[in-house]
Parts: sequence; C-alpha cells; structure tokens
Amino acid sequence: MYQQIKNSTSVLRIVDGAYIPSDNGNSDWKAYLAWKNAGNSPTAEPSQPIASRRFAVWEQIKAKREHLKASGVLVGSHWYHSDADSRIQQIGLVMMGANLPAGLKWKVKDNGLVDMTPTLAQQIFQATATWDMQVFGVAETHRAAVMASDDPEHYDWSAGWPAGYSGQE
Repeated sequence: MYQQIKNSTSVLRIVDGAYIPSDNGNSDWKAYLAWKNAGNSPTAEPSQPIASRRFAVWEQIKAKREHLKASGVLVGSHWYHSDADSRIQQIGLVMMGANLPAGLKWKVKDNGLVDMTPTLAQQIFQATATWDMQVFGVAETHRAAVMASDDPEHYDWSAGWPAGYSGQE
C-alpha cells in the first residue's frame, strides 16, 4: 500500500502515486502511521537494474574520455589542439606534405605560434593517434571493470588517465 522513498522519511502511496510528507498535521500521514502501527511495513523503493546503473557510470567514463581526447596533444614542448576541427586541419597539413607553404605559423594551446613544417605536422598526427590509443585504452579498462561490478556507482574510475593539458586556453 505504501513505498519507502530513498533518503526520506516521507512515503509514496502506491494506489494513487501520492507523495505523503512526514507531517503529523497531514491526514494522509496520520493514515500511514495508523496502517504502520497495525503491523504493516512499507515496501522498499525498487532499485534500478544493474545494467542501467552500469550504463550510467559508463556514460561518465565516456565523457571523461571525450574530454581528454579533445584536450590537446604534446609534441616537443608545445601542446597542440586536438578538438575535431583541429584534427581535420592537421590531417590537411599532413596531406599537403612538402607542399606546405613556407613560413606557415601555427597556434598552440598556450596561444603561442610555431613554424609549421611537414615533419611537425606528421609528429602532431602521430601524437594524436598515440594519445587516442592511451585514452581509449584507459576508458576500456574502466568499462570492463564497471560492467563486471555489482556496485558500479562505487567503482573508482578516476585512476590511470594520462595527464592532459592543464594551461589556460
């Protein structure tokens, strides 16, 4: 007839879905107390299925993965942008190869400019591929652990991620 509400002293009346606050001046609350004093117990609030709980944590892990994927890549002493638009531009630089215009300046994440060369374009491309493999590898390790966990909300997936760019953009 009544259902407990998680982290609350209030109850839910199952027959009509009414939320009944724990208020001694409320006639519905008084009826609930009388029902309970007659030896009845409210049902426990149903928990979400384990698959839904695991999926919710996996969504958090994916968000971390995507944030890091776009946070930049380190080549030499500079961090280069790695968001989707920057990746497209960098592929274009690699494709241009030796036809890259001489003296081309490229903005780095710390707002400085560097001379772009075919070699540097290739290094950025390779660093991005390596970065993606690292970030995706950590995410997949955490995904496997979450999917095997009976308590996914308490699995600590914050460890093992590579350090991304920490400067101001």
